[in-house]
Amino acid sequence: MTNQTDSTIVKYTNKLGITTVPISSAANTIIRVCMSGGVPCLHGDSGIGKTAICHQIAQKLKAHAFVAKTMSECQPEDLGIPFADDEDPNYFSFKLPDWLKPIFEAGKLGLPSVLFLDEVTRASEAVSTIMFNILTERRIHGHKLPDNCYLMAACNPDNGDYAVKDIMSDFAWRRRLKHYYAVHSVSGWLKYAREVAMHKYVIEYIESNVDALMDEKARNAGKIYGNPAVWHEVSNFLHANGGLLDASILAGYINYDMASDFVSFTEDSEFKLPPKVVVTSYTRKAKPVIEKMEKEGRADLVSRLTTSVAMYVMDNQPDSETTATNMVKFWSELGAEHKMKFMMELNKYKANTDGNYYRLLMGVMSKTEIWKTKIFPEIKSIIKG
Repeated sequence: MTNQTDSTIVKYTNKLGITTVPISSAANTIIRVCMSGGVPCLHGDSGIGKTAICHQIAQKLKAHAFVAKTMSECQPEDLGIPFADDEDPNYFSFKLPDWLKPIFEAGKLGLPSVLFLDEVTRASEAVSTIMFNILTERRIHGHKLPDNCYLMAACNPDNGDYAVKDIMSDFAWRRRLKHYYAVHSVSGWLKYAREVAMHKYVIEYIESNVDALMDEKARNAGKIYGNPAVWHEVSNFLHANGGLLDASILAGYINYDMASDFVSFTEDSEFKLPPKVVVTSYTRKAKPVIEKMEKEGRADLVSRLTTSVAMYVMDNQPDSETTATNMVKFWSELGAEHKMKFMMELNKYKANTDGNYYRLLMGVMSKTEIWKTKIFPEIKSIIKG
């Protein structure tokens, strides 16, 4: 995430007094709220993966039915149609919509279900009234939801980036829902991507291009942009079309610039270098690829590699001795600009850990001759300069 995005999130969460949860661990947090009878409401950017989180929770709960409904697309009649009561024509009853049938069928079988209401802050006033009754009273037009139906909601943040209603100024909304802000985590998303067998092209690309998971630059420019949900859709497209790499088609998902980069990266196997290889077999496997990048003037790929290696090391914390041995070789052979960038990236991703592994790794590296003669003096010189 960019600093601008970080500051926007901090400002929003501080304003509401809520915490952030990474999408990698959000399911474990939210399921505890559900099982204790609470109704969680996930705040977060469009495409961050809020629906995927709710799918994960449904799987963990072994739900017989998972029903997701987008409230911004609903009209009051989508939530129930009134009809005259046969016994007393002065009163009306409501016919419930078919999309709710799986929830009640699961209830009759004594099995759990999940009802997920998305975009709750973009619903019309008429729909909001009915929706509030569902989420807080567990009733829809007088019909009580099954006891083992778990409720969840999601919305985009009221931070000026989305056309939404400010539900948080309403005491009832604020009190009766349990609010959390979902943020993306590249390592967590990659773990999820492997678990659900996303296409290897997508996993390889995001692993080596960590900023592409949430393309803030394109998003802020008003373009179609890559995000966790869209990359899952790209994976589905590739699976359905035998791994077809067509930038003109993929542009509809992630914009043409990123689609072109994605295709070029995937087709140029000679430049493909997973960060794990750098810290496990630098001299034999990684160095020849990096030398080829530099020979071809692909400083952009080297720059991306410094980011992906730093993230991989800090997130996965591989064996410190092997990692340090390979990492000092990688670090020492980078140009001055990339040496400094690598140090900054390590410090950035270190913030996501308790710092113990970073201190251990730096302790091992600082004892090597390569660190003493090639890395430390040059970084020190750059800082002084």
